[in-house]
Amino acid sequence: MQKKLRVAIVGMGEMGMVRAVIAKGLSQYELVSVIDSRGTFARLAGKQLGVSHYKSYAKAASSEEFDALIISTPYASHYELGTEAVRQGKHVFCEKPLAGDSRKAMEMHRAAVKKGALTQVGYNWRFHPTFKKAKELVEAGVMGELKYAGLKVYKSEVTRPEEKADRKNREERFGFYGALGVHGLDLWLWFGGRPASMSAQTTRVFSSALSDLISAVCRFENGVHGLADLGWSHHGFVDKDELALFLTGTSGTMTVNADRIEMYLEKECGGMPCGDSLIYASEIPYHTEFWFTHRGLSHEMEAFASSVLDGKKPSPSWYDGYLVDRLVEALEESGRNNSVISPVIEESE
Repeated sequence: MQKKLRVAIVGMGEMGMVRAVIAKGLSQYELVSVIDSRGTFARLAGKQLGVSHYKSYAKAASSEEFDALIISTPYASHYELGTEAVRQGKHVFCEKPLAGDSRKAMEMHRAAVKKGALTQVGYNWRFHPTFKKAKELVEAGVMGELKYAGLKVYKSEVTRPEEKADRKNREERFGFYGALGVHGLDLWLWFGGRPASMSAQTTRVFSSALSDLISAVCRFENGVHGLADLGWSHHGFVDKDELALFLTGTSGTMTVNADRIEMYLEKECGGMPCGDSLIYASEIPYHTEFWFTHRGLSHEMEAFASSVLDGKKPSPSWYDGYLVDRLVEALEESGRNNSVISPVIEESE
């Protein structure tokens, strides 16, 4: 009989419920309990899913046997919940951003390494068919040596001055980086590598804390360079969010978004033809035991369960989560000081 990953989920908002439904649908998981500080949410979710429910992680951990914890709470609680869980020997999947603070993110990562806990952060766009396929093609060398990685992320989440309630809500979602922004930055790092130096310009159109328009030039440690264009105040991008990568190598170019991959190659390589080609997301094989909502979510959770059950390091790891948190800080620092900076990046252990 196949071994199952016994899991508890803390935070029964939208993403917590999505994770719970997927965990119930995948044979790799056994959903043990749900946790939410709002007792009504915990009770209703537990009843709907047919599992036990608790108002605190501490109570659940002392009452139930489970191997792993999924953290789907607002990011401000990730540090406390994540470090407590790994110190108790739990494996942990945590939603993005990991901590919203690179110092805390690194402490979480080191605590997990010390205890031998396997940890993953919820940057699910790595599992989306087009971006996953693009990564495979780049690593197969179809474009030659990668030289440039550009990123564009547009939304219209903020197109008016802040009200008090709005400000609190945005802070709980990591300001203007909390929606698509950190997903895009994670993809940028996934393709480009660790940042060596950058120069950013930032503008606060409606915000009082974090910038809502960001433009940056970055040189990565491996010599690749790229531009990032991020904005949350672009009117009209309500139901048509834009997240796209533009990649150039020594023998080809590739544009990648959620719908398709557009590519031009100077020569045939790896089964890809010379000249222009177009790969739609619907043409890329996508096999999962249980599909629900976003196309990458099931694969993401399958990957976490497989990593833990096989004793392999998950990806994206908490160290990857640290890198994104550090990149956000570097973008703000460079933009605030109008300077070129070389962000200090701590090594993984």
